Amino acid sequence: MPALKWASNQLIICGLLLGLSCQQENRQTDLVYFDVNGFIEQQIATLKDLPCDLEKNLSMDDRGEIMNSESSKDSAFWAHEFIVFRDHDINKPVLRDAYTTSKGTDEAGNRFDQYQLRDPKQLGVRSMKVYYDSEGKITSWESDYREENVLYSSKRLVRMDLEKSENGYLLNSYSVAGYHKLVFKDTVHYQVMAKLHY
Repeated sequence: MPALKWASNQLIICGLLLGLSCQQENRQTDLVYFDVNGFIEQQIATLKDLPCDLEKNLSMDDRGEIMNSESSKDSAFWAHEFIVFRDHDINKPVLRDAYTTSKGTDEAGNRFDQYQLRDPKQLGVRSMKVYYDSEGKITSWESDYREENVLYSSKRLVRMDLEKSENGYLLNSYSVAGYHKLVFKDTVHYQVMAKLHY
């Protein structure tokens, strides 16, 4: 019975991570905030021609497994892999004035742009941070997504980290972590951590 519950929860998580992406709205030419979709497209364009090994660590309610994939991956593979990150796009007409924008520096001296939802009761992307090096190159970004209705609630934190190389900054790792709660069901916590080896 526990094995059945574990398998059922895995299917739910896969559905959340891979199938809950909303219908993409037409891209705006006038971008107000960080261009999540443009950034992801750039990563796909780079990765599809770059051999690498992908190591993924999946855990759910303290149970985990490691998945390794072959080095040959095309653009369709990466587009599927990053689908959940596209939910964090805040450049949509309905969100045009929904966020405040600020700049700052963390304790390590890294510069960042922060986007914060004006209305704390509004759902969707609550906040986002984009980090830059001294030359203005993106080194990482992270985002906090919330969803809730009478039957369901969830929280999802996503992050992508880049590492400087001879070919510029390359995606080094990415992660998705959070929980989902269905009415009359236990809360399920999950985490997916991926590491790229070039």
